[in-house]
Amino acid sequence: MQIFNVDLTDIDPIEWIKGKDISERGSWKLSMVDPPSSPDINIDVAEHALYIDVDEPIKRKVFDCSVSDNYIKYSNCMGYPPGGGMSWHTNGDYPGARMYASWSETGDSGMLFYRDGKVIVDKDIKGLNIRYFLAPSWHGVWSNCYRLSIGFRTK
Repeated sequence: MQIFNVDLTDIDPIEWIKGKDISERGSWKLSMVDPPSSPDINIDVAEHALYIDVDEPIKRKVFDCSVSDNYIKYSNCMGYPPGGGMSWHTNGDYPGARMYASWSETGDSGMLFYRDGKVIVDKDIKGLNIRYFLAPSWHGVWSNCYRLSIGFRTK
């Protein structure tokens, strides 16, 4: 797999996250049907998450090989275990375009978006998925399988 000029062929994505320690921020929960509790308030970072922190050498490889111009910046590399995810948030601290390249073990994972008063479930397919959206906007992540996400943002 190659994303931008980042060659990721030497490691299977599941090896990056399977068997690693699982971390929890807040009290993990995310409803697939309920909208954010306060949609008029900006929440930069998710208050609740169940995730796998990707090892620093892997993050460094992605970061060091990322597009190095002033417009696209590496922003995050996060793994999710089965039953994991990230609660509603907006990424409002850095307005602009977001692109996430995610890998899903089975396709039983994805993102939620909140637009025009409705929750939109955007399901992954098995393997590589690419999503692009503008921040700030309400979104969350859910996963019923192993999932790896690499994020980029624009200025």
